[in-house]
Amino acid sequence: MGEIRSTLDIIMEKAKRVEVTEEDKAAFMRREVEGKIRGSLQKALDGFIDAQGLQSEIEVLGADRHEIAVAALRRECLERMVLEGDILTQERHSEPAPETMKHPLAGEGGAWLENALRASNGF
Repeated sequence: MGEIRSTLDIIMEKAKRVEVTEEDKAAFMRREVEGKIRGSLQKALDGFIDAQGLQSEIEVLGADRHEIAVAALRRECLERMVLEGDILTQERHSEPAPETMKHPLAGEGGAWLENALRASNGF
């Protein structure tokens, strides 16, 4: 008579034959970092963390993931931008926004964000 095996046993048997390449590991890590950056940026845009908090969340990822994180942050910021009209003309004729209307990423920590975005890919 044949042996009755559980679904878990069958899955574990097949998993033994699966090999994860270094390329696969790098892709998994990149997707993980991009997801974390997307979430951190959304928290910053929603006002739950400031630019320094965003910087801290990126630093926690580690030095080996820093380059991927900054590139993902740059890409996410660029995807969220909506440019309309002549920005230079608008800046010349507009008054500075009142302090209450400033974006959560404005201020001291915003300089770090700006520098990180400029440093990646020569932006």
